[in-house]
Amino acid sequence: MKNVKASEAVRRAIRASGLSLHELSRRTGVEPAVLSRFMRGERSVTLPTFEALAKELGLVVSTKKKRAGK
Repeated sequence: MKNVKASEAVRRAIRASGLSLHELSRRTGVEPAVLSRFMRGERSVTLPTFEALAKELGLVVSTKKKRAGK
């Protein structure tokens, strides 16, 4: 996958999985309102929260940092 915003990757994965936000919320413990706002780009989530979402959705998380000037 190209360098895609985290929220866009989660949105695509949810669509592909067929899960509802409520079911994903139940499985991950992340409130539906938080998921909704994150997917709209209105808020960020912590790394542990994102990792829980990624794990449930089968996404690979890379924490590789960009080097300055690159």
